[in-house]
Amino acid sequence: MKKIFISIIVSLITSISVAQSSYRGFVNTAYSFGSGEYGFNQWHINTVHGVVIFHNRLFIGGGIGLGISTESDILKTYSLPVFADVRYTLCNLKVRPYIDMKIGYSELFDEEHDGGGDNSGGLYIFPSAGVSLPVARKTSIHVGVGYTYNRAKYEFSYIPGTGSLGRDSKRFNAGGLTLSVGFSF
Repeated sequence: MKKIFISIIVSLITSISVAQSSYRGFVNTAYSFGSGEYGFNQWHINTVHGVVIFHNRLFIGGGIGLGISTESDILKTYSLPVFADVRYTLCNLKVRPYIDMKIGYSELFDEEHDGGGDNSGGLYIFPSAGVSLPVARKTSIHVGVGYTYNRAKYEFSYIPGTGSLGRDSKRFNAGGLTLSVGFSF
């Protein structure tokens, strides 16, 4: 039992030291132009952390973000995505093109509804492509474009298009075309 415990400790220490040498962090900001009947524009910020493998080309990590609607001062809507992230750098040139895929879950809420129940988020997918510009040994600036898909459910007390009060539940995509910029370290 003692040998198994020591083996596990040594394995964890080795894994941590390897992960630290290939660790990469990203901080991004983005703007999403809402699409669809209930889509809304959002400003996003997220942070992603993980490891780079396969000759510094494949990044695997996880992250969390915050989205804030920009269309209405009356009722702000927020999203809180939690996701896994896979990024592949296509070539090792001065300007490095990449493809990226974030997938997870995003909770949606507003100032009147705290999410869950009748008002909730859902599947979050953000495929994107862009370029990375190295500025120092392990620091780069990234610019990209993609499409945010953010499945949501919202229960209205006013039914749009009917002019009447009542309850109506809608499932919709709260995402849209997204432009992003950030840096890695």
